[in-house]
Amino acid sequence: MRSLPFKGFFTLRCFALCLTGILSFPSASPASEKTSVLVLGVQHLSSLSEFRPEMLDQTINRLDSMNFNVIAVEAMHAELLRELQARNDPAFDEVLERFGGDRLALAEQAQREFKLTFPEAQVSINRMLTTTDLQAADALQLLKSFLATGDIASAVVQYEQLKRGAPAQLEVLQQSTKTLLEKHQTSANEVYALGVRLALLENVQRIEYIDNFQDEALLLKHYPSFMAEYADRQDYFARVMSHVHFSTLNERTESAVQQGELFDLLVYLNSAEFQAGDYEAQWQIWLDANFPSGASEARYLYWEMRNLQIAARVIDVTARHPGKVILVIIGAAHKSFLEKFLAQIPAIQLLSFPGDAAD
Repeated sequence: MRSLPFKGFFTLRCFALCLTGILSFPSASPASEKTSVLVLGVQHLSSLSEFRPEMLDQTINRLDSMNFNVIAVEAMHAELLRELQARNDPAFDEVLERFGGDRLALAEQAQREFKLTFPEAQVSINRMLTTTDLQAADALQLLKSFLATGDIASAVVQYEQLKRGAPAQLEVLQQSTKTLLEKHQTSANEVYALGVRLALLENVQRIEYIDNFQDEALLLKHYPSFMAEYADRQDYFARVMSHVHFSTLNERTESAVQQGELFDLLVYLNSAEFQAGDYEAQWQIWLDANFPSGASEARYLYWEMRNLQIAARVIDVTARHPGKVILVIIGAAHKSFLEKFLAQIPAIQLLSFPGDAAD
């Protein structure tokens, strides 16, 4: 008997799914069914000469009026951190140390303390987030599970809710854990000062992590001459740094800090004027630098790669929250790149800042 050209159920199933996709020709989602996404470009708060939470009051009020269901931030998700750790590749040691070392250590500590494995914690989180009426005991279990997966931001959300509504539940936590959560909540970091603060207002239980910081590690791994070539072109980069874009940004930032309110600065960072100037001053330069090894062009390409990876995470979040309103809090340099990719997705409607809630 002649064998079938497809071997195994999985292949047949994949073929059937693909064929269905080819023949069904789904139409674009009506605007009312689209998932709304605001890519909010920010200045990293840690870079400010001074930061106080009240500097974000006007911004928080504006964002609160947009009724977000999901909040995503510029950080690496736990599965990616574990994957990088498992590679045992020295090229990524700095990435792990800068963006995940404390989170992975905390996760291991929490797993021992709460007798939870990483997969068990994930199952617990996914199950409890489908519960429509979370109780204080559920919030405590969510807090423990988030800690066991290294998700500090979401753990802080649960911690703050319990501190305000059921503080007795927190007595089971070690003082060192409470101190750590308090430290993050009050840090000059937009993940907490903006993301967590807004999550508490919007009753969002989990912060989504969407970034991927492998771009520079990959660049240095595949182009070890990059730093030497960069040093050889200091005259070129000195001229670049004198670009009016950078002086304008510095002036606006210092003015915002002095006034004690960051709203107008954020409006500028999300404007077409800033996005065009930032591309020319910060990214076009790598295409024009012409390092002999090709490393300058690679620097730009790895940046595009990273933004594609971020966009993929945003699309994943969109697929899990169809028809909702999603806020993406990310460094302003990413905004135009992300919107370029997300604008191509029929199920996504991009919002503007500080546009109307129903853009």
